[in-house]
Amino acid sequence: MYCSRLDHNIRLSASGTLQVCGHMSTQPTEHYVTVDQLKNSKWRSKLKQQFENDIWPAECIRCQEIEEIGGDSIRIHSNKIHDTYVNENADYIFVTGLLDNVCNAACATCSPRISSLIGKLRNNIITVNNESLFNSIPIDQILVFEVTGGEPSVSKLYQNSLSSLTSATKYVRINTNGKRFISEIERLLINGVNVTITLSIDGVGDIFEYMRWPIKWSEFENTVLQYKKLASQYDNLKLDFWMTVSSLNVADIANVESYSSAVNIPMSYAVLHEPECLSIKYKNRFTNALRSADSPLADLIGVSDSNEDEINAYIATIDSTRNTDIQNFIKL
Repeated sequence: MYCSRLDHNIRLSASGTLQVCGHMSTQPTEHYVTVDQLKNSKWRSKLKQQFENDIWPAECIRCQEIEEIGGDSIRIHSNKIHDTYVNENADYIFVTGLLDNVCNAACATCSPRISSLIGKLRNNIITVNNESLFNSIPIDQILVFEVTGGEPSVSKLYQNSLSSLTSATKYVRINTNGKRFISEIERLLINGVNVTITLSIDGVGDIFEYMRWPIKWSEFENTVLQYKKLASQYDNLKLDFWMTVSSLNVADIANVESYSSAVNIPMSYAVLHEPECLSIKYKNRFTNALRSADSPLADLIGVSDSNEDEINAYIATIDSTRNTDIQNFIKL
């Protein structure tokens, strides 16, 4: 087995360190703040050795789960495009992660460290600013710049970083919640940069609005249409959907797939592991209500103990923070 991310990815973490992949269920306990520290670490060498011996590292359980049910994991997606990247630059760097946590949403699965809005609502403001960490990466080796968040559409730091990229950067992926159309990407498209817009979609209709509060489903749909119109004008603009599957939205996978087909935008998904109480592995009113035989994740749903008390406590915190009521959004 092989994962190109271990050789080429540099992730800016919310803790102000460099990592490899945000889809790992756990991150190294050591704090790496330079590219050389990360690339020469014993932790990275251990993971590479495990892959070479066809052993799934514990950190990579999310990709393992998806591949074992026949799905396309992040590892598979990364390896598919790796040949293209390495032909452009054998020493390419794929920068991902977050530059800051400025965000205009308070998503059900998120935290103040990732969303400034949640921090504001909870009076627990955490400021993340990885500008200096980003500037330490050799800019002429950055072939791929993968913008996540926070929310890139409202972050001045993200916009400034995009402007600072050199001609060495041929690919940009922006992960966005879809509340705002990012018109600034047209400059990149005109300059021949290959841009992928990944829209986070954790349900449709009311379920989307609960998971991605305070974004309205109608806002998201309108943004999708704007991106589709732009994509019809530029061959170097690609669109896709990403779904993070938790107990709260696992029953809505089919609806997301239907919407994906209707608008002709491909979708992928992975199973959430943090916060753990929202994992689909637990038995609770959300997973119990699902007829598991109808789900592509049937083998992963409700296979562990009941966590009814824990998930109810988490939902109570979400609803108190946002002044929402889950019963107005998700009907069981």
